[in-house]
Amino acid sequence: ESGEIALDPELVEKEGVVHFTVGEQKAIAVFDNELKTVRVFSASNNGEELTLTLADGELTDSNGMIWSERGFGENGESLEPLTHFDVFWFAWHAYYPDTQVVA
Repeated sequence: ESGEIALDPELVEKEGVVHFTVGEQKAIAVFDNELKTVRVFSASNNGEELTLTLADGELTDSNGMIWSERGFGENGESLEPLTHFDVFWFAWHAYYPDTQVVA
């Protein structure tokens, strides 16, 4: 199984937040409305799996804590950013033809 994942940025923009798995790493993609880009974070926060939901323009976790699109919690915590690239599909696919697509 390939460890590469391709996310459709239009899906992330539409949904606001997308949860997915890369290998054994659970991850969260969030659309940053200010910069019009996708940000990707580890779904692990202090050893616990984090699930974010978007409602009324706010990202909240199951404990009710509000998170910013840039991965900062209202209590000063921050999510671990994961390395990701924003590239044209044809260029990525040439190097990683077995990429799993999340669309």
